[in-house]
Amino acid sequence: MSMMYFSLSTALYISWLRLPHRFSPHIHSLLRLMCRSSIMLIISFWSAMKGKALVEAQDHEIYKKVALSRAFINSYDLGKMQNLKLIFNTREGG
Repeated sequence: MSMMYFSLSTALYISWLRLPHRFSPHIHSLLRLMCRSSIMLIISFWSAMKGKALVEAQDHEIYKKVALSRAFINSYDLGKMQNLKLIFNTREGG
């Protein structure tokens, strides 16, 4: 999974900044770090909103078909916003 983060963020960074000498090397390093971190954050939030761990997201399609044939219901999937509220421990009323 980390290789996917690295590949995706590098590809987006290269396509986003095509001018190699526009910024100093320190700014390039900072921009790469920010780009990679933001992509990792987006993917982690998306997986949390779906109620899946990263390991579950990597399961094969066969497991998904078996779960659907058995009428499996993910008890951790409470809806996107409710999942995020549980992760960040934000409750109504304090």
